[in-house]
Amino acid sequence: MCSTYTVNETDGVIGIPVTRSNSSSGSVSVLCQTSDDTAEAGSDYTAVNNQQLGWADGDNSTQYCNVTLLSDEIAEQDQTFTVTLNSPTTGAIIGDISTTDITITESSETIESDLNGDNKADIILHSSSLNRLFGFEMDGANIIDSKGIANIPG
Repeated sequence: MCSTYTVNETDGVIGIPVTRSNSSSGSVSVLCQTSDDTAEAGSDYTAVNNQQLGWADGDNSTQYCNVTLLSDEIAEQDQTFTVTLNSPTTGAIIGDISTTDITITESSETIESDLNGDNKADIILHSSSLNRLFGFEMDGANIIDSKGIANIPG
C-alpha cells in the first residue's frame, strides 16, 4: 500500500507522519529515505538518506520524516518523488503503508496565446513566489524575444 500527498513547491518542508501502533513497549526505530521519480533530488527537493525516526520505551507519539522542497522559477509539470520506510529495529515491523508518493505542484501559472496576431506564441508566466510576470515570444521551442519583467506590487 502507498499513501500520497500533494504539496506546492513553495511550501518549504513537508513532514510525512509516521506513527507507532499496537504497543509502546521497548525502544524502536525505522529509517526514512527518498527516491526520485519525475522530481529530482537536488533540484526539486533535498534527498533524505536513512533519516532515523525513533521511539523510546513508552513513547507512541507521531514522528515525522521531513523533506525540504526546493522552489525554482522554471515552469514545469507536476513532479513526483517517493518516501520509503525501511530497516525497522528488532521488535518493530513496518505496517501496510511503507511508501508515500509526494507530488510537487508548480508555483507558476502560464498563459499562452497569440496576443499580437503575428502567428507566434506570446507567453506570460506568473511566478507567485517572486510576485512577478515574465513575458516571452516563442517560435516553436525557441524564445524569439523577451517582452520584459513586471513586478506585482503587494
